[in-house]
Amino acid sequence: MQHTEFQKILRVEWDARAGTFKGLPKEWAVVPKMASKIKLVSKLEPGLRADTAVRKRSIFASFIMPRRVVSEAKGPMIIGTPFNVAHDIHVRSDSSTATGFAGLPVEWDSKLQTSGISRTEVGESPQAALDALQMTMEGAPLLPSPLPSRNTVNFKMLNAFEFSNAVSDLRTCFQDFVQLGQGASGVVYSAVDTRPGLSLGRKVALKYCNLKELEELKMEIAMQLLSNHPNVVNLLEAFRTPRHVVIALELMTGGMLTSLCQRGACICNEQHIAYVLKCVLQALSFMHRHHRVHRDIKSDNILVDFDGRVKIADFGFATSLTRETSKRTSVVGTPFWMAPELIKSQSYDCKVDIWSLAITALEMTDGEPPLMGENIMRALFLITVNDPPLLRDPSAWSETLSHILRKMLVKQPGARSSADQLLMHPLMGNVAVQGDFAKIVKNHLCWKFRSTPP
Repeated sequence: MQHTEFQKILRVEWDARAGTFKGLPKEWAVVPKMASKIKLVSKLEPGLRADTAVRKRSIFASFIMPRRVVSEAKGPMIIGTPFNVAHDIHVRSDSSTATGFAGLPVEWDSKLQTSGISRTEVGESPQAALDALQMTMEGAPLLPSPLPSRNTVNFKMLNAFEFSNAVSDLRTCFQDFVQLGQGASGVVYSAVDTRPGLSLGRKVALKYCNLKELEELKMEIAMQLLSNHPNVVNLLEAFRTPRHVVIALELMTGGMLTSLCQRGACICNEQHIAYVLKCVLQALSFMHRHHRVHRDIKSDNILVDFDGRVKIADFGFATSLTRETSKRTSVVGTPFWMAPELIKSQSYDCKVDIWSLAITALEMTDGEPPLMGENIMRALFLITVNDPPLLRDPSAWSETLSHILRKMLVKQPGARSSADQLLMHPLMGNVAVQGDFAKIVKNHLCWKFRSTPP
């Protein structure tokens, strides 16, 4: 049988250390004029992410081989010289330009010029600069993101919740609306349930979301319901009205942990910080054992109440890992808390939550996360090129706290401690009791609410 038509695509990388190309067929390697025909550029195709050469710290050239007849006769196959080399946009390092790159799209070039990343820094770490630039300009890669293919996970996700469709106007069954906050995902109110039965008089938090986001919200609702744990905010019900999806959650009276993080005024002592870490690690340990990743751990998404309870919330970015997809590549989260592997669009797993929690701990000690004063793109760049952050004033804290943070802030995720390992750390033996933390919450969180029915 003869194969009369074929098309082969080769990828060739430039190895800067060896000063040669990797991936060349041996027949090409002996052609002296070959190298002069190859442009050392990255290919940034419109509408796609820049993850050709840029993502692998090398420069690719893609060649489409000519179609030809190949028989089963013995003897070496003759391969013609490459042709049809196509690049839409050529990007290369160029120290003479304002940004340190030549060939960037105009919008990208302008953004990089105002990012705070200097031309010298680009020259020293071009890959990290492009990672930060791409993250800023394009966000998550355009990759297919269906539900995990494992049948048991699909079944649980699809059957985890049921909308309460009988209520079209929540003002008929809830009263005393007080706005707690407003963000990109919607507006949150506290309210009192007036329906007869066990829920009568119960105070809840009602999160109003746009009905257009229904499919994404189904995932969020299911993920939170499946993550039922004492240190996870309890999701009570979900309503679908003509204009909104409304999620009813248990009310955490103290609000966000962020309110206890103030620059220049450390509210929490080391035992309080250890207590918060332990509560969150317990929730993450449960989630991670069930192959779920939160992907947006930060002080805004850790809630506290006047009883001293600490719980994680907001599962809008949460995802499941399965046997078929044991690691993820989608870029999600909040920049200053992001793990380095996430910024680089490398495959990642549950360890991204550990890095983010450590940044949250630094937020509690220092009043804000590291690099908060930097432009977002420059912060992404520095997270990948700098050594892991440390306590701003190590002398004010014990070596035990410094040590656990060093175990959490490891750039190589394989060497980063897991939630279960961290729960056995010596710091976990010196945590505040719940009642003491409750006093901190009561003393420092004074709310100013605006009473407005939605």
